[in-house]
Amino acid sequence: MINKPKDWEEVSESEVVEGVKLAPGAYPVQIKDVIDHPDKEYLEVRFDIVKDKTYAGWFAKQEENFGAWPNAGIYRASYKETATRFFKAFITAVQKSNQGYVWNWNEASLKGKYFVAVMGEEEFEANDGTVKVSIKIREPRSIEAWQKGEIKIPELKKLAVKKDVNANDEENVG
Repeated sequence: MINKPKDWEEVSESEVVEGVKLAPGAYPVQIKDVIDHPDKEYLEVRFDIVKDKTYAGWFAKQEENFGAWPNAGIYRASYKETATRFFKAFITAVQKSNQGYVWNWNEASLKGKYFVAVMGEEEFEANDGTVKVSIKIREPRSIEAWQKGEIKIPELKKLAVKKDVNANDEENVG
């Protein structure tokens, strides 16, 4: 028999509903936090969904229930020279989504700003070797592009098929 926690009556139950998951789509989001990783030259942009009756506050609820901000609610904006066009696309999406906002190279100024997160599904190989699907931000877009219907929801990104190295070795033997 397990012991009943002291604060059992005061704790509210989880708002996670079995079978409900975030669907691919374009969601207006608000930036909740920005963490600079200068050693790896990227900004970790934590965002949450706003103005959606099904998914508003989705990532905050996940953090509340599971203790960590979920990866699906994080956009990693690389500012390496090789990623300049992608970083500029992110900044442009934020500037176009927030009237009067001008990027000033201070990551703290992004907090509270809005943009549209285009979310898509991606396959990945789990630790046990099975193929699973997760949802991730595929690109940041402006609210203007979303309102004009210019955003295309990406198809499922399939896991690259690995070649069986052992099969080729057996063919080459003897």
